[in-house]
Amino acid sequence: MSVSLSVMSFNLHDDLPEESPNSWLKRKDLCLTVITSYSPIVLCTQQGVKSQLDYLQQGLPGIIEFSLIYGSLIST
Repeated sequence: MSVSLSVMSFNLHDDLPEESPNSWLKRKDLCLTVITSYSPIVLCTQQGVKSQLDYLQQGLPGIIEFSLIYGSLIST
């Protein structure tokens, strides 16, 4: 018997100012599309701020979040 586990690491690159060509407003839908296209069981993010993580949590129903922020474990 074999078991498959898909893990994805995704760098959100902070919530850049709206006038930036790489602002979160310009990237958020694409980020969600890429993540859902791979359907990872485990999703690890880097450089995400609360607004980005909240958006992903809304777009990925059933997600359970555990965050390690500056050495403090936060679970929701």
